[in-house]
Amino acid sequence: MYKKLFAALLTVILCLGGVALAAIALENWEVSSAALTAEQAETIALESLGLTREQVRFDRSELDYERGVQVWEVEFRHENTEYDFEIDATTGEILKQKTEQKKSETPAVPEPPAEPPKAETGELTEEEAVAVALAHAGLTEEQITRLRVEKDIDRGITLYEIDFDYGGYEYEYEIRVSDGKILKQELDWDD
Repeated sequence: MYKKLFAALLTVILCLGGVALAAIALENWEVSSAALTAEQAETIALESLGLTREQVRFDRSELDYERGVQVWEVEFRHENTEYDFEIDATTGEILKQKTEQKKSETPAVPEPPAEPPKAETGELTEEEAVAVALAHAGLTEEQITRLRVEKDIDRGITLYEIDFDYGGYEYEYEIRVSDGKILKQELDWDD
């Protein structure tokens, strides 16, 4: 009887060990199935912005899954801007890009106002803010759909929140009303 019990216990232990080994092998297979390395994904993100490795500080480059697609999540900083990318780990296509301006630790040299020029009131109109976002995206109003513009105050700054769709992506902008500066820009798949 003890021999049968010992044999059954040994069988269970061996089966559990096999399952654990299979899980480890599957995890390693998933990581190695990515066609791109982290360095290649970082290079794709940098080239899309015209930046070099020497100009940025990488925060993270991590392999993950988004909507069933294996992606590299690449995050880095350049001056006072944070960049977040999701890059298809097989094709190298940029699936998502998020840009966020952070407050500078030291006072920055003021930038000239964005084109088009400010309205007579000294503040950008909705139309001018949309023109700034579209110029940044390289699009025209005729090309986009589902345009939404909302004026808001965030941390004491009056801004326009502008959203629109183009080519299966949703573009989101926050543009400061006082001078037309883009404070935040995001590009994501349109769900």
